[in-house]
Amino acid sequence: NQGGCDSLLILELEVLELTEGSVKAKICDGTSYELNGENYTDSGTYTQSLTNIAGCDSIITLDLAILSISTGSISQDICEGEDVIINGEIYNTPGTYSQVLVNTAGCDSLLDVTINFLPLIETCIEYTIFGGEFYALSGNLYGIEGIYEHVFQSSDGCDSLVILKLTVLPEPLTIVHYDLDDCTAGGSSYNELIPEYEDELSCADIYASILNRPSNRTHSCTPGADGSGMCISSELSCQYQEDSEHRLIFDVVIDPTSGPVTIGALRFFEKAPEYYEYNVGNSGINNYPTFYSLKITHNDDVIYFDEAISTNREWTLQSFIFADLDQFVFDELALLQVEFLAYCPIGIDSRVSAWDIDEVSLLGFCQPENNIIEGSVMTMKKEPLSDVMVAVNRGEFWDDYTSDYKGEFVLETPYDQKSVLIEPMKDNDYLNGVSSLDLILIQRHILGIQKFDDFSNLVAADINKDNKIDAVDLIQLKKLLLGIYISFPENTSWRFLEEDYNYNHLSEVKDRMIINTLNKKINLEGIKVGDVNQSYLAMTHHATEEDDNNKSNFILKTKEIQNYNEDVSLGFYAAEDFSLSGFQATFNIGNYRDLNIVPHILNIENHNYHIINDKLKVTWTSQYQEVQKGDLLFEIVNNEGQELSEITLDADAQNEIYQTSDLSVHPLVLENSNSSQNFDDAVKISIYPNPFNDRANVNVLSKKDITTKYELIDATGKLIQSYTVQLEEGRN
Repeated sequence: NQGGCDSLLILELEVLELTEGSVKAKICDGTSYELNGENYTDSGTYTQSLTNIAGCDSIITLDLAILSISTGSISQDICEGEDVIINGEIYNTPGTYSQVLVNTAGCDSLLDVTINFLPLIETCIEYTIFGGEFYALSGNLYGIEGIYEHVFQSSDGCDSLVILKLTVLPEPLTIVHYDLDDCTAGGSSYNELIPEYEDELSCADIYASILNRPSNRTHSCTPGADGSGMCISSELSCQYQEDSEHRLIFDVVIDPTSGPVTIGALRFFEKAPEYYEYNVGNSGINNYPTFYSLKITHNDDVIYFDEAISTNREWTLQSFIFADLDQFVFDELALLQVEFLAYCPIGIDSRVSAWDIDEVSLLGFCQPENNIIEGSVMTMKKEPLSDVMVAVNRGEFWDDYTSDYKGEFVLETPYDQKSVLIEPMKDNDYLNGVSSLDLILIQRHILGIQKFDDFSNLVAADINKDNKIDAVDLIQLKKLLLGIYISFPENTSWRFLEEDYNYNHLSEVKDRMIINTLNKKINLEGIKVGDVNQSYLAMTHHATEEDDNNKSNFILKTKEIQNYNEDVSLGFYAAEDFSLSGFQATFNIGNYRDLNIVPHILNIENHNYHIINDKLKVTWTSQYQEVQKGDLLFEIVNNEGQELSEITLDADAQNEIYQTSDLSVHPLVLENSNSSQNFDDAVKISIYPNPFNDRANVNVLSKKDITTKYELIDATGKLIQSYTVQLEEGRN
């Protein structure tokens, strides 16, 4: 120590150990793990050197594992109109969708979902039968011409639509028949195979040859489908051979005497048996033909040819229908030749290759001079429309037909005509169903407030027939309502659509229509031009007093006003609070002629009314107008100074008002207050509309020439502008 003596110092030393630790963690791919302010995104082992509370090193080891995000996909086929639920989500539209789920590790699982619509299988069957025959489909028999639809379930479990277009031809007559019961085997003579004429045609003479083989090859006889049949040899080639020595033919002469003849069908039984059998003689294995052909010529020109028709092992009826083929209609002398040829044997070791035929019949009928085509005209409300004239083009002239009270009509066209040009017309009763409500609806469509969602509305609104809806249509319709027009300058009262045609644009609507399918009914739909809301009355419906009683009336109170300048006016006042979008009325005005309307709450301008004969017609529309009980809506002014007490509503006209909320129609009723009002003020002012935004009309009636001052204020009472106006006596 400082004194030089020993100083004993005792040191107590403590050695602190390093702190070590480890952390194992798992995170989902795309996320991070935070440890002591450090973020880790990749899998691996990481070491952190820290200082513990004792100030020594602290080592932490992080073992980080990255868990993968699961992905998967699923494809589901569904029928159109069905739903499928996948993981709680409902799908009913084809497409590819994504779902984010949580897998067992707690990470995202991405699932791609593909929804496929199984196609609706649509099959169209066109089939022709004769009258008295039937076509079988799904257990149902059809014998009446028309279009039928059947829905089946296909192999994939979805609906399958089968459309049957069935044509029914006149029941034919058997004009030539070979029954072959007199068949005699051996030799080259076929004289026993003579034709029979079971039915005679009233319009033609028919002559047929014997059934024969031009090569004079022999034939045999076999038990037939009915009685005896004929057995002939077949061509060895597997290709049709022109003028083969094995062919079988017969000729028919057709001599029309009083109209066209249609060869409607050829029927016969055929068999290519595995074992041939003769009526007289032996039987054995047959190297039977696998095909046969049918060829028909008209004056040496081929008009029908069908080859590689499979033969049958048993007697089978074969039918070939020609009635819908133009080349089988004959209106002058004709020679037909019918040829059969069996060919292409199966290849069995046999010297006999036989084909059997029996009961050969040629069928025909007298072609009607004209096709009879039925049609109907229905309104858009599916009511029959009578008195529609349907003009049919005949080249240089037109024939007219008219629909009856059921809306039905019948046309005639030449038998060989495949299409017809028609023009349906109904051009009367222009005002039927047309009202100011239609003006409101057209205005709303033009302004985009309420677009038409039906094509028929567009047709009805196209007043001037220029394939668009605009202000010109409004003007022409208003002129019709006011009596300025008695018809539309560029349009008719009705227009017509083909029921089966899918219209997309107004330009597709034609006054004249080409009908290309004459074997089915012509269905037309009538649209009343101008009547957008389809309120017309067809013949089958008439308005009744009960109809009107179901509507609440809107009362206009009238009061005569005696003005100091000797003008006499009739004021029209609201009897209740009401919001309206328009009205129309026709007033009986007797001998009054010098009349005009002064607007008040309703902004009725000169183009809103018109005097014709002893009627004053008014039509006024707006998108919205609120009136209150007692409001003066407008005045009818008599400039001649006479009393207006004789003015009444025309009971035969549509006098109605349209409520804004739902455009409901309410009949207008006048109620006379039986008192007059004298005007004694220096000036009388009417402003419309009031209040207003940027424009208003001010009518001032002054007793004398006078200088007046007017102030324009806003809704808060602030002065906007003041005016000094020099008034003249009378109306200003």
